[in-house]
Amino acid sequence: VSQSRKQEVFALARFVSLTIYSSPLTICAQRIRALEHCNLRKLSLSFILFVDGSLSGGKGMDLKNELYNLVRSDESIFDYIQNNLLDGLWYWDLENPEQAWMNARFWTVLGYNPDEMPNDANALNKIINQDDLKLANESLARHFEDPNSRFDQIVRYTHKDGSTKWIRAHGLAIRDKEGKPLRMLGVHQDVTEWKVREQELSAAKEKIQESEEKYGAFYNNAPLPFQSLDENGCFLDVNPTWLKTLGYQREEIS
Repeated sequence: VSQSRKQEVFALARFVSLTIYSSPLTICAQRIRALEHCNLRKLSLSFILFVDGSLSGGKGMDLKNELYNLVRSDESIFDYIQNNLLDGLWYWDLENPEQAWMNARFWTVLGYNPDEMPNDANALNKIINQDDLKLANESLARHFEDPNSRFDQIVRYTHKDGSTKWIRAHGLAIRDKEGKPLRMLGVHQDVTEWKVREQELSAAKEKIQESEEKYGAFYNNAPLPFQSLDENGCFLDVNPTWLKTLGYQREEIS
């Protein structure tokens, strides 16, 4: 790739607004055709680093420019970012849907050797949960139809060891000047630990609810009178047997 072409890609990248974990992704489509013949690694890098917003004032701007210059001249900076900031980076050719590029981190998070995995979008279909794949495809279709509809989906992948990996996939369709999607740039975030904790918390709540229901059934149906008092000796609750034995109505107990 010529130096002038690289400079054009990086200039175009300044139009990109990309916040990796939250904000909607946008891109200036007027010059998007310039992306089609550019080096993929540099293209992916430009989308990650040229984020919307900047440090303000003197030294901050100097450091920002210094970092951008390092990125242009040293690909190890890109490797550091993609291997430490993201849990996967992918770039999909929508005109040839079977063709896709996934970085090494994409595969290692799922337990696979990147050198043994093809740059083939169909390879993912074999290890993704099929229900989640359907939802992801529906979300993609909405995003392709409307740029304001974000693609942001949590899907389950089967790790090589057979376990489940929960992955947050989100990205941006790159369009021509008529708005037709040509490529899809996406990132992965491993949220497995969070999902496991969520499931554990849900299971614990269910057990507590089940215990409360069992206690309530025992309390209300016990043949002996039971009462609950606070620290001041005031009634909190009494069971039906207590009311029947002592001849009170519930509304009389306060």
